[in-house]
Amino acid sequence: MQTELLRTLLLEYLRTGQKDQYLQFNHCVSGVTEVAIKRCPNELGQVVVGQLRLRDDDASRLKHVIWDLILERVLVPGPNSPNQMPDGWPFLSVTDHGRKVLAEQRPVPYDPDGYLAALDKATGGLHPSAKKYLEESISTFCTGNRLASAVMLGAASEMVFLELCEAIAGAIKDVNDRTKFEERTGSRKKMVDRIAAVTNWLNQKKAHLPAEWQRQEQVGLIEKIADLIRNRRNEAGHPQDPPAIQSHEQMYAMLMLFPHFCENLYQLKQWLLANPLSIT
Repeated sequence: MQTELLRTLLLEYLRTGQKDQYLQFNHCVSGVTEVAIKRCPNELGQVVVGQLRLRDDDASRLKHVIWDLILERVLVPGPNSPNQMPDGWPFLSVTDHGRKVLAEQRPVPYDPDGYLAALDKATGGLHPSAKKYLEESISTFCTGNRLASAVMLGAASEMVFLELCEAIAGAIKDVNDRTKFEERTGSRKKMVDRIAAVTNWLNQKKAHLPAEWQRQEQVGLIEKIADLIRNRRNEAGHPQDPPAIQSHEQMYAMLMLFPHFCENLYQLKQWLLANPLSIT
C-alpha cells in the first residue's frame, strides 16, 4: 500500500472520533484496517484468522506516517493526560492544532493526494505547472520548510492568475481594449499590477459577468486572498534579516485558503473561455 494512501486512511480514522479516546499505535493499525476494508479492500492482502489485515510492511510503514504527523504537529507521543503513565510511544494524542485539522470538512494539506485530487475535481484539472508548484508547497510545508512553501504557493497562485488574465483577454471584443489589457497584465508586469488590472476590469464589466461576479464582495475577497499570498511570497522570497518565516499554523491557513481562491478563478476562467469576444 502506498504511503500516501496510508496517510489518507489514518486521517479518516482519526476523524471518526477516536482522537478523543485512549489512543495508541495498535488502535491506529486496526482503525486503518477498518477504513481500508470499506474503501479499498483490495489493498489488504493479508488474511489472519479469516479476516483481512494490514500487511506487516504496511503496518511498519504506518509507523512512519504517524511520526510524520508528529513532526507536522498533528499528533504527539503520549496520552492526553500528562499524569497518565506510561508516557510516550506507543501512546498517542492529538494536538490542539491537530484537532482543528481533524475537524475540517475540506481536504487538508496533511493528505496531499486527497487535497490535490479534490482541487483537480473542483477546477476540472489544475494547470500542470500550477499543480507542480502547489505540490512543492505542500511537500515543503510538511517537512517544516515554510519559507520555501510560501514561495511555491505564491508561484502556484500567480500561475492560476495568469490563466485568468489570458481568459479575460480572449473575452474582450474590442481589439484596442484587449491590447491595453494584455499590456497591463503581460509577462513583464508585477503581480500587484496584474491584480489591480484584473480587479479594475471585473468591477467595470461586472454587468456582463456571471451573477456571482457581479457582487463586489466576491471581487474584493479574491483580491484580498491574492494579495495575501503575494505578500507572504514576497516576504519569504526577498532576503531580509531576520527572514520572514510564517508559523506552521499561518502557512496551513494559507494552504487552506488557496483552493477557494483557485476554484473561483477557474470557474470564471471557464465561463470566459466559453464566451470568447463577448464583452464590450
